[in-house]
Amino acid sequence: EIVSRDWSSDVCSSDLCYSDKQCCCKCKFQHKIMKHPFNKEVGRGSISEVLGYSCHAPEIDNAVFFEQEHGICEMFEDKNKWTPKKKY
Repeated sequence: EIVSRDWSSDVCSSDLCYSDKQCCCKCKFQHKIMKHPFNKEVGRGSISEVLGYSCHAPEIDNAVFFEQEHGICEMFEDKNKWTPKKKY
């Protein structure tokens, strides 16, 4: 079962959250992946149901899929803080 959080809050109450650290659930690069009724097997369901989460950090060429929204990595950027865009 996928643990979800209330995105209107800056605080995650899940026991899985690295709340004292830079948890993925607070990162601006994390996106929910929703199910779709046209999928044959994996991800089949309502578009209101969460299938998992993905990381779209600019240092990664592709999205990375994960089942839980919690984790830690070195590419964290707080989704509630403005940061200037990096020039490449």
